[in-house]
Amino acid sequence: MSRKEFLRAMGIFWNTEPREPIALPERASEDEDEFHDWLINDYRTANGKTVMEGFYSRRLSALSTEERRLAESLLKSYVSIYEVLSVREGEGLTIRDVFTGETMDAGEVSGSYEAVQWDLIQVRIYRMDGTCRFAGNGQTMPRMRIEALKAYLDKARRTFEADTGRSGWPAFLKENAFLIGRFFDEVVEEPPLLLTEERHRIISAKARFTVSDYDRARKLLSGEYDFADEEEIPSGGMSFSWLKRGPSKEWEMGPEPVEKGMITTSSIVHPSGKMTFAVLGTVNLHPDRLILECMSRERLERGKKRLLDLLQGTIRHRIDEFEDIHVAMERREGKGEGTKPLKNEAARAMLASVMQKFMSAWPDQAIPALGGKTPREAVATKAGREKVLDLIKEMENGEARKKKAGEPFIDLGPLRGELGIGRDEG
Repeated sequence: MSRKEFLRAMGIFWNTEPREPIALPERASEDEDEFHDWLINDYRTANGKTVMEGFYSRRLSALSTEERRLAESLLKSYVSIYEVLSVREGEGLTIRDVFTGETMDAGEVSGSYEAVQWDLIQVRIYRMDGTCRFAGNGQTMPRMRIEALKAYLDKARRTFEADTGRSGWPAFLKENAFLIGRFFDEVVEEPPLLLTEERHRIISAKARFTVSDYDRARKLLSGEYDFADEEEIPSGGMSFSWLKRGPSKEWEMGPEPVEKGMITTSSIVHPSGKMTFAVLGTVNLHPDRLILECMSRERLERGKKRLLDLLQGTIRHRIDEFEDIHVAMERREGKGEGTKPLKNEAARAMLASVMQKFMSAWPDQAIPALGGKTPREAVATKAGREKVLDLIKEMENGEARKKKAGEPFIDLGPLRGELGIGRDEG
């Protein structure tokens, strides 16, 4: 292949000008394997053949019977996105092409140890002896973007069919699977509007105080009903959870409509296991300072007033700090500040209880992705039922990942039953 031809292929794959020096996007180094796979198997050179077709025609006589069969299988192969319907660990997967709807069994032993139900995998499939196999490593795709991706590719497919006279997803994907990567470059979605349960915008908020009497401040906090879950801080001091109960129970609802955002909650379970309380913030009390951390400006303002009234004479407010929640999450991930591991089985059981209660209430909660309807309302129509099923599959996929990682998880079968959606639907 000439340098000019190679530059042309790079220009098509990464949507850039095919000239020296070629300017590639940031993701080019990450997509190098996908590019070479497409270049060899799918890109049509100036003579109208793919590299694989040229190799096959030139070397046909030198190939063994087994090599010939493999080459012929790869000539027909294309990259698509497959949904994992079931996993047989140590044996393979049952998968469904999300574009054609074709269901097949894949004899993919290594993949069976990594995949979980409802994963979406971008991969090239080839067939030999009636068995489907992965050609190379698959790439997991985000479920929440799949409908937008399908609409994006469907528009491109219709243009392809009009221009070439060739119809169907296989013909389109054989030459244009690179558009999957382009979708994630071109289609930028705004992050969801995250709201507290009081309908206020979520933002990382901190208030810093100086402490003049640590022992008295600790004693006062320990005696209040809305400050609980007392825990020692390794570097010195005590941490408290500020809970929505007692003096901090009643709140006025904010102005943000629920259908335009996503409600995010954090709760702890009463030792009896019978009650849960929303966490409004965290108080970290050190011998010389106190830090209040909340997830909205409104919570921070109320928390500051609550602390200043309670700890009058022992603390003095210094400064407030605010940070976009998405930036804060990225920063914490960069520092490796993940979720704290659960200390014991009792804590794991309490978390599972919270998760179960959340799922029990979910059918009657207004969901932005359902246009503000509850899942129970949405399943009354065919389109709504499909959207609810997609949401359930996304949650089931997350729970399957937790189970594989040895973390607390819940079975969403009862949730399906509550909404009249069978376990086999999907």
